[in-house]
Amino acid sequence: MVDMLESVPALVLLDAKLPGVDGFVVLKHIRKSAIAKDSPVVVFSSEDAPEAIARAQAEGADEYAVKPTNYEDLMQTIKRIVLHYLPISPN
Repeated sequence: MVDMLESVPALVLLDAKLPGVDGFVVLKHIRKSAIAKDSPVVVFSSEDAPEAIARAQAEGADEYAVKPTNYEDLMQTIKRIVLHYLPISPN
C-alpha cells in the first residue's frame, strides 16, 4: 500500500485565491517541500494581471492559467493542462 504522505503528486492545480490562505503562500511551501518540490504546479486564477503572473513565476509555478468563465472553456483548459503535464501513452 502506498503511504499518502510519501506519494509525489503528478500534478498540482492550485487556486491563487484559496479561502483563508493565499495560494502563492501555498505555492512557496510546495516548492520548499521534500515530497512535492519537483511536481508541476499550475496556478489557476480569475485574475489576468501581469503582476499575478509574474508572482506565480517567481514563486516557481510551471504555468499560470486564467480560469475561463464558462464550463466548456474550463474543461478544455483542464484537458490541455492534463495532457501537457500527464501525457497518456498509447497501449
